[in-house]
Amino acid sequence: MATRRLPKDYQDAYNRRPLNVIKRAYHNILRRTSGLDPMTPKSAGLPVGFTQDQFILWTLNETRFWALYEQWQAHGYSRDWAPSIDRLDDDLGYVPNNVRWIVWHANQNKPRKRGYKHLLTLYGRTQGISAWGKEFGLTYGVIKRRLRRGWDIERALLTPKAA
Repeated sequence: MATRRLPKDYQDAYNRRPLNVIKRAYHNILRRTSGLDPMTPKSAGLPVGFTQDQFILWTLNETRFWALYEQWQAHGYSRDWAPSIDRLDDDLGYVPNNVRWIVWHANQNKPRKRGYKHLLTLYGRTQGISAWGKEFGLTYGVIKRRLRRGWDIERALLTPKAA
């Protein structure tokens, strides 16, 4: 018997509920620190100083989270404005007093230590992969794959995405 899937708009509404946003953020923290996320290998082994329940309780009491959540709603749930968990010091892991909520686009474009930030320079301009992707209509993953396959920066950024 085939499983029934809920309509996409219902799934989107469910995933945008505050508690589900918080749980997804915690799940992503565990993926990064366990080494299961190939895009963040340098986060593997970093400490997590919260249980899921502690993280939920901390976030529900964070006025910054609620302000960001309302901002995300006002921007039509655009990914750029989604609440995102950020570490103040990338070397310390996800522990109390080292995490905060910021918008996704600010988290993606913040300078990082130890090579976390993938900066690319093209024609004398330097910016992160996400910023270049927005400029050329490419995703982060497409650019990273091209670079891993040995493409030079110019080719990786200027070649249109295949349909």
